[in-house]
Amino acid sequence: TGNAAQVVLQYGALEMADNTNWTGDTPITNADHQQRWVLPSDKELGLMVTKEDQIRMIVDPKSPYADIVRAAYNRAYDKALVAAAFAAAKTGPYNAMVDTAFPAAQMIGGATPTDGLTVDKLNQAREMLDAAEVEDFDTRYIVCTAQQVSNLLNDQKVTSADYNTVKALVNGEVNQYLGFEFIRYEALPLATKTRSCIAYAKSGLHIGTWNGLEVHMDQRPDKKYVWQIYGKCTLGATRTQEKKVVEVLCTEA
Repeated sequence: TGNAAQVVLQYGALEMADNTNWTGDTPITNADHQQRWVLPSDKELGLMVTKEDQIRMIVDPKSPYADIVRAAYNRAYDKALVAAAFAAAKTGPYNAMVDTAFPAAQMIGGATPTDGLTVDKLNQAREMLDAAEVEDFDTRYIVCTAQQVSNLLNDQKVTSADYNTVKALVNGEVNQYLGFEFIRYEALPLATKTRSCIAYAKSGLHIGTWNGLEVHMDQRPDKKYVWQIYGKCTLGATRTQEKKVVEVLCTEA
């Protein structure tokens, strides 16, 4: 609720000192911490359905249109998470928030990659998440387009033992490979034939909803009693920790 929500406290690493005096004073160490915030964004969509529309469509379209509004909400949800992956995150006290940029050290594939998604890139992303000490229970995902999944079949480092797994991945029969769950999403950022794929731990991205999807269906007397379907929502997303998100750059023809 309110104008912003604190989603996580980031604590700096602490070290224990040697206890050389059993009756001495208790050593006090101050823990460095930063607040990470998510800010609300309002979304809405309105559709009108006339009696003439209903006659021409034979069936009553109000329910299908409501489904369209729900699908639009799901797309807004996805877009918010994808945008937050690499955008500047709001950090610090509420009245003195600063932008924390996505670090270049979390990018792999080169600024102008010459290849698509490869086994080497997946392994490098896995190693980076391992180095960040991501817990085993923190599910890891790779968000990419269908083309990147197909790229893996053409990677010479895909062994004969892995080939059937990758082929099943391309065909949609499985969604896991090299410790990542694959999510196909065709609207990832694309700039100069370079696609920004997202490798991340589940706890590395957060989305908050101030209110879920509201859908209203009403007749409008001011519009000759046509039906109006209206949907709205308020949501926001952010990275929780930079080292839990990796940008995997892949070329696309």
